[in-house]
Amino acid sequence: MADQESARRDPKRPGASMTDRFTGPACVVLLVVFTVGACQAGMHVAAAFAEGRGFRDALRAIAFAQVGLAAAGLGCMVLVHALDPGCLDHYALGAGTSTFDTVAVAPGKPARAGAAPEAQTLTHRTADGIAVEYRWCWHCRLWRPPLAHHCPTCRRCFLRFDHHCPWVGTCVARDNLKLFWGMLACFGAAGFLVAPAPAGVA
Repeated sequence: MADQESARRDPKRPGASMTDRFTGPACVVLLVVFTVGACQAGMHVAAAFAEGRGFRDALRAIAFAQVGLAAAGLGCMVLVHALDPGCLDHYALGAGTSTFDTVAVAPGKPARAGAAPEAQTLTHRTADGIAVEYRWCWHCRLWRPPLAHHCPTCRRCFLRFDHHCPWVGTCVARDNLKLFWGMLACFGAAGFLVAPAPAGVA
């Protein structure tokens, strides 16, 4: 257990810089506000000069829906940015090194399970006997389970790592992936409502 505890990374180690964290989200906010604002102005002008009441009501409904979708997208982006994506800083494999099988330093040259820093891979058997391979991260000094990867920008390892997104200023991984897709869906739906603005003005 002591070896596993010593293998965990120092939580005080700096992560992504402030520039990496906030430049992308600030650009997204400015772009969304400018685009939605321009569309709202166009649709309100079109509604003011529209002859039919039904057309005016439709434009106002579209304008309201676009603002709501854009706000929902920004809310999802804030949550993606603020919540922990699934960091492995305090992740432990089990109660102790006795739960692990052989650590492979090189083919045909096994090492004891406590020799974590010198090893590359480690095999852990679950309660039902399934062998799961873990890989050692030299940067974070911990064992990475399958689908976990190290992000050089955030300087952390994340569970079910997908990618690092500069537009939200953080990694997209296990705990914020659904929110990330929700953000894209809201912004995409709001983008489809851009067309009525120039069409209405014309």
